[in-house]
Amino acid sequence: MRIVVENDSPSIELEFTLSTEDGTVLREGRRQLRDPAFLRNPGLHEGGALRYEKRLLDAWVEREFISGR
Repeated sequence: MRIVVENDSPSIELEFTLSTEDGTVLREGRRQLRDPAFLRNPGLHEGGALRYEKRLLDAWVEREFISGR
């Protein structure tokens, strides 16, 4: 059983490198991801055991690589 409370929001610290096939680095960095409003988001009961973390990563990928080009 996983007990989730609003005071303990999901967070992820990551380092990443985006590179081409030949090794050319296009973008790299460190990010600390956090969603303090995670319990107020729609779809609260969807997505399995790591649903909050998956949603956090999906939102970051969208911001960092898709809409932030």
